[in-house]
Amino acid sequence: MIETLVSGGILAAAGGLAFLAYNEPRAYGAFHWALMVIFFGALIVTATWNFASQDAVDKLIPFIDPKKVQYARNLSAGYRDLAMKVSVGAGIGILYLMILYSLPQLGVRQKHKP
Repeated sequence: MIETLVSGGILAAAGGLAFLAYNEPRAYGAFHWALMVIFFGALIVTATWNFASQDAVDKLIPFIDPKKVQYARNLSAGYRDLAMKVSVGAGIGILYLMILYSLPQLGVRQKHKP
């Protein structure tokens, strides 16, 4: 249920940004850099989280009961998977924003104003 809502929200936002970038490039350019900072921030935060959580697990392994080491590693892998998904999503978002920002330079313009 929540996955459907999140994916629908992402698709709606992507469509709205494409519409705005195509019809009103100046308006899109006004907040393009703010969106880029948000996406780069998400990329940096998830990369830091990934490195820190892996380092923490490696350093704590000697203090974990040998019978539960595999369980701890599996738990850590679950968090890394989430960080990887967010990192890939942020990277795709950055690429998408860059493409939308460059539409006027690529010569993609609206033929007529309604």
